[in-house]
Amino acid sequence: MSLFSNQNFRTLLSKIDSGEKIIPLSGLHGSSKYYLVSAIISATKKPVLFLSPTRKKAESASNNLSFFLPDPPAVLLKKEPGIGEALFSSKSQFLKERINWLHCATSGQPVIAEIDALFEKIMPRKSFDNLVIQINKGDLLLREELLIRLEQTGYVETDFVQGRGEISVRGAIIDIFSPGHNNPIRLEFIGDEVGSIRIFNIENQKSTEKIENTVILPASGIVLDQKSIERAAKHLRLKAEEDGISARNKLQVIQEIEKGERIPNMEWLLPSFYPKLSSIFDYLPADTLIIEDEPEEISSSGETFVESLPETEAILKKQLKIAPGIEELFFKGEDVRKRALTLQNIHLRDLDVSSNKNKTIKFNAEPTSIKSANQ
Repeated sequence: MSLFSNQNFRTLLSKIDSGEKIIPLSGLHGSSKYYLVSAIISATKKPVLFLSPTRKKAESASNNLSFFLPDPPAVLLKKEPGIGEALFSSKSQFLKERINWLHCATSGQPVIAEIDALFEKIMPRKSFDNLVIQINKGDLLLREELLIRLEQTGYVETDFVQGRGEISVRGAIIDIFSPGHNNPIRLEFIGDEVGSIRIFNIENQKSTEKIENTVILPASGIVLDQKSIERAAKHLRLKAEEDGISARNKLQVIQEIEKGERIPNMEWLLPSFYPKLSSIFDYLPADTLIIEDEPEEISSSGETFVESLPETEAILKKQLKIAPGIEELFFKGEDVRKRALTLQNIHLRDLDVSSNKNKTIKFNAEPTSIKSANQ
């Protein structure tokens, strides 16, 4: 029997439609769990944040949901201190994937997140929106201004575009590989007019399709324009004085930033570049459904993460010399819980451990009995 004709599923949709804040579900496991999520997305047309307790489970959820959805949902993982220069290599996709996740979230697409990532403070939503570039065929666009803007938002110029966050310039042609795109795009200018927009293959650099418009995302959460550089330098000098940082270490970091250079682990200096940071929840539409995969595990993982923050702070101070405090980088646990409870929450459990079992919707579906959500 299809899940769409299941009485329990109809009850679930009714509860979602009525705006019930917390809806406990149990009895689904394996593939059936992800089929249910895809069915919720299909039936409600609502944005969905699927929340996982660990990195491994978040990545597994994306792989499993890809069988039932047109595209694999973007995954948001927590930032790890100590990765160093690899984060800023043009070949590293970690930061690019985070930028893509933010765009998918604001667009109302289904997304997945590791619980730890929800504690992070991120670039202001308004700043992100202002950095997204919509380009249409026929637009008048000053190429030099576009190139400066791309460089300031983290793009690296190369001879031939191979990875996300790279651009290549050859006369009237600009190749751009934006985060969120499976393939790069080629802009061909006629004077200051966008004459054509084409998708091309990185293997042979040949165009594969003409399109009428495209969206270019920033390649980093930090914009290195003059205003942000000056603000960051001032903030870091004050921070260095407060923490008693030596002149040598202070000047080394600040001078590199003043030159417009991106230093290793620079994303951890986010509070220096923006007067006020945002939460992941600021990027989610107001009607987003949060689906918690094993809420008890999620709660436990979140508590463990919060307890580990002093260790994270110590690592950052050792690496960056001038490092923001934990309160500048992360939200408190109660703040995250309050924001989460402003949205509808579906608690998805393999087994029913709810204290209010009469309200728990119990499914009994085996993976072998499910059908594709697209059928």
